[in-house]
Amino acid sequence: MDQTAYTKDLTGSEIDVRDDARSLPVLQSGQLILSDELRFEVGEGLIAASLRDLAAELCDLTSDSYRFHDRPVYGTSIVVRGTDQARLHQAVERLEGIRRSLG
Repeated sequence: MDQTAYTKDLTGSEIDVRDDARSLPVLQSGQLILSDELRFEVGEGLIAASLRDLAAELCDLTSDSYRFHDRPVYGTSIVVRGTDQARLHQAVERLEGIRRSLG
């Protein structure tokens, strides 16, 4: 079986594409990014101030909000990301407290 993968360049010459792939730099991996998500069945505006406060306190984490509409429910999913599992867990506990406070 032929182990060479050929293609043609712009001039029509055959080239071994594996040669090109071997010369590419290899990316080093970084720290694993962990994430968790919590669903709020309210609009983001109702929780914005609480989310802002949480983000200020847990500034080593990142968070994003994603609106959804699952008929008939409108809401916001909050995704929290970071490299420290304990801090991520702390953020989720705080988010659950915010959700409980909504009733």
